[in-house]
Amino acid sequence: SKRLWLEEDIEHDLRWSYQVKSILHTGRSDFQDVELVDTGPFGKVLLLDGKLQSAERDEFVYHECLVHPALLAHPNPRTVFIAGG
Repeated sequence: SKRLWLEEDIEHDLRWSYQVKSILHTGRSDFQDVELVDTGPFGKVLLLDGKLQSAERDEFVYHECLVHPALLAHPNPRTVFIAGG
């Protein structure tokens, strides 16, 4: 059986590709194409206009970057509330 691969141009001389296990959703918002696909290496990924935005396997990196500046800026963080998805 034929396998489906996604390719994304990162720079003019750099491209990466990853295998798609299944397409979970495709659609269009008022602003962009939206796709949710399940990949081998990254798990479920969100693509906006064909560009990978967030992946199940490395989402913690994104959240760490959001949380740490606020914690470091506060003189005595003891209780933390994190809102969002």
